Amino acid sequence: MDDALAYAEASRGMNQPDATIDAVCEKILLDLGRVDEAYEKYALTANSSSTGLATFRAIVRTYPGHDPKKILLDLATSSDEPGRWFAAAKGAGLLDLALEFAKKGRTDPRTLSRASRDFLRKDARFCLEVGRLAIQRILDGYGYELTDIDVLDAFNHYMAAAETLGIALQARADVLAMATKQSGTASDILIRQCSVVPQQRDAPARSITTEQCTWTRRSLTRH
Repeated sequence: MDDALAYAEASRGMNQPDATIDAVCEKILLDLGRVDEAYEKYALTANSSSTGLATFRAIVRTYPGHDPKKILLDLATSSDEPGRWFAAAKGAGLLDLALEFAKKGRTDPRTLSRASRDFLRKDARFCLEVGRLAIQRILDGYGYELTDIDVLDAFNHYMAAAETLGIALQARADVLAMATKQSGTASDILIRQCSVVPQQRDAPARSITTEQCTWTRRSLTRH
């Protein structure tokens, strides 16, 4: 089997993608019971998929004895985009790690906003921090074809977390401070939301079209 491994390695550059060769080499080592070696040498590339979540799940299935947190840290270290692994960390329940990835990477603000909504009952502090990050990313121009609804959702999810934690007034003041430092449709929406009582905040949404180039100019991370 070592000969088979050497042959597979020697075939690199012969019209075979490296990921395909890595998958063959990984299987050879796994069949030999050399699990740790297979992981260290080939796991991260042999199981690569179109999204970070799919890649992580493939590795976890192949290496059930490995610590999911270590797998995610290894993936983030080997990648130039930590935000790619946000959804995987969140799905694994590693919320502190998910937040770390989001802060260091370019996670889409809609993804952050949904996380702020979905984990409210489990961890309001996580929802507060990830919700604030979603708002900041929107104000900074991240996101693709965002609408008023996306801005309002991010604000409302953030405020729901703040209300759960009993800091709604401070949170609203924080959003207002962030929004007044920027200009544009999103900042106008947030300033307006911070200036009215909660019952008045819900209004019909419209698509943001006047500043589309601002909303689409930065690349996003798939999860």
